[in-house]
Amino acid sequence: TSMEFNKTILSDPLAVKTFIIQETAKRGVLFGCYAFPSYSHSDEDLRKTNDALSEIFEELQRHLQAGSLEGALQAPKVKPVFRES
Repeated sequence: TSMEFNKTILSDPLAVKTFIIQETAKRGVLFGCYAFPSYSHSDEDLRKTNDALSEIFEELQRHLQAGSLEGALQAPKVKPVFRES
């Protein structure tokens, strides 16, 4: 599973990605917008990830509506993986 942030919908998709990575890390979940569940993950691991993402998306929505996402970032924004030449 992966997530893509569309630039036509969001003003700054890299800020969104940075926010999600930042907030999942705070909650003890390693998540870089890609999910690779496996049989080694317990039901508790999956619940923890789902709960964290549910909380984060609610918080993200509030920041996007208020225009406060940039101020919520606690680290520099991630860089694009593929750069235009």
